[in-house]
This record gives sequence, structure tokens and C-alpha cells, in this order.
Amino acid sequence: MNFYYFKSKILDLYILIFYHFSEEKNQVLLKRIFYCKNLEDINKKVKKINNDHLKQPSTLQEQEILLKLNNLIDSYFSGVNIDLLDAIKQINVSYDLKELFPTEFSQKVMKILSKTKFGERITYSEIGEKINSRAYQAIGNVLKNNPLPLIFPCHRVIRKDGKIGGFMGITKKSWETDLKKKLLNLERSP
Repeated sequence: MNFYYFKSKILDLYILIFYHFSEEKNQVLLKRIFYCKNLEDINKKVKKINNDHLKQPSTLQEQEILLKLNNLIDSYFSGVNIDLLDAIKQINVSYDLKELFPTEFSQKVMKILSKTKFGERITYSEIGEKINSRAYQAIGNVLKNNPLPLIFPCHRVIRKDGKIGGFMGITKKSWETDLKKKLLNLERSP
């Protein structure tokens, strides 16, 4: 597995990406994206993987694709209306839905979430209605464990009462919930 990270030019955070690169297909296959507050967070997450084969980008093609992904994400952070799920396909970035979301339930949740467009909000109960389930806590657990935030925009899911709720499994006031507020606000900008 490979990893790549960059500091956002727009928001005060780092993006850490774990992926596989196929030279044959000239394609990056996303495995995990993390928001990190600082370089120490990145180091902890990289060490946690503890994979002897973990490496940074090595080929020019790989670096070019990752730079395009970096630019796409920063464009999104600057308020550009980008559907990252569609946009990544144009730059040879992909993911395996069944590997990332192994249960039928989690796949249904993410398919509904992926239809939520830039600037839209959806509640846990609305997702439940669309997948014919009242298991709102289970829906929240799927979103909490979303390995590809931004690509599958879980920050757009709010509570039924209109409050933003938690983010990345964090419900207390913290940089993660502040990040969710920032992401929701940037999508309100024209």
C-alpha cells in the first residue's frame, strides 16, 4: 500500500491518503482518506498501519494523478462546486465499493449519501427512509467509519433537529466538529 499527504492551501489541515497504484492501469485505487490536524497525526496513522511495504509515490504517473487529486480537493475546499465522486474518475482515481463497504446495508447507506449534492443536507432519518430502515444508529456507525470522507460526503449528514451532530465519530466540541461546520459553510458560499 502507498500513502500520500498534503497540507490544504485553504483549510488548516492535512489530508492523508492510503491507496494502491496500478502501473498497468495507470490508476490510483483509494483505500482510506484521513483528515489530520498536524504532521504528528499523520505519523501516528502511518505507524498504525505498520506495513513493511508502505511507501510514498514512486512513479511520475502516480505523482501526477495524486497532484490532480490534491488540486481537486483544494478546489473543493475553496468553495468550488465539485462532485468529487464523479471528478476523481476523470483523473484515474477509483475505489472498490464492496471492499470499502462490505455489507449490503453499508453500501445502501453510501449510495444514498453519494446522491447528496454540493450544498445539500440530509438527515440520518432521511437516509433510513430511503433505504427502508429505522436503524439510525447503525446508519451513524456506517458514516462514522466512512473510509473516504469528501468522496462520500458524510459531513452533509445532519441531525433531524437541524443541528450538525458528530463527525468522524466525534460528538464533543473539537477540531473535527469544527471541520464539519467549515465544510458545510463552504458549500453554502456561492
